[in-house]
Amino acid sequence: MYYVALVMAVTSTVFYHVLLKRIPPQVNPVAALAGTYLVAALACILAFPLFKSEGGLLQNLKDAKVGNLVLLGVAIAGIELGVLYAYRLGGAVSKLSLVINTLVALVLVVVGLVFYKEHLSAGNIIGIVLCLGGALLIAR
Repeated sequence: MYYVALVMAVTSTVFYHVLLKRIPPQVNPVAALAGTYLVAALACILAFPLFKSEGGLLQNLKDAKVGNLVLLGVAIAGIELGVLYAYRLGGAVSKLSLVINTLVALVLVVVGLVFYKEHLSAGNIIGIVLCLGGALLIAR
């Protein structure tokens, strides 16, 4: 099942970037994202019964803590608007995702070290340096 989830995530992310870049520049980005999230919400509601859970949809939403959901929603909207504007400002499909995800991974390394007391090996540090160098070369 792990590989099914991985294929689903990769395939969906490819479609996400291709389709996001195709939103016409005259379309208000907030309207485009609102429409997108209405469809995504419907898809999630329809998929809810496919996953095991205790309680119904509303109970699960309550258990997830509304504050977390609100902050996550704001973060997701920020991701979407940032990526959409980066494409509108000339970001290339072949580079943008790689640069963004590499930089996010590097920030999350710091978050993991500071807030979650995670540790890095020498190999991890070498990989981080290579990622940073790669992101800088690709972003140019």
